Amino acid sequence: TRIGGAIWDIWELVKDLNPQWIGCQYDIRHAVAEGGTSWPVRMKLLLPHIKSMVIKDFFWGQEAGKWRIINCPVGEGMVDFPAYFEILNQARFDGPFSLHFEYDLPSEELGLTRRKQATASLMKKDLKVLRSYLALG
Repeated sequence: TRIGGAIWDIWELVKDLNPQWIGCQYDIRHAVAEGGTSWPVRMKLLLPHIKSMVIKDFFWGQEAGKWRIINCPVGEGMVDFPAYFEILNQARFDGPFSLHFEYDLPSEELGLTRRKQATASLMKKDLKVLRSYLALG
């Protein structure tokens, strides 16, 4: 597939199409990781075509001397969620949000019951953070 990771890929596909009939899903984590501080410009460009949002976060870290993306809980990484939600509120975005849990979840070594509880706790925490940002609008 390899298309759509960069916002410009999506823009080239949809720019001449009526946003009433065709749209895309916007992943803020990928937008920040690939677009750095220019993500707001690209997001505003694509806004008429954005129909749903993916919520997740990350930071850059080193492993074996190489920089890589490390996924983390919402609000603990590099995504500027207050700025992101300000843009969405100004645009009156009313589409759905999809909360993704791509960071490392509790180990199987905890056992099934404790792992399930710890995973649910992390998910509830991310949902609480998302709701706090949604309440700003």
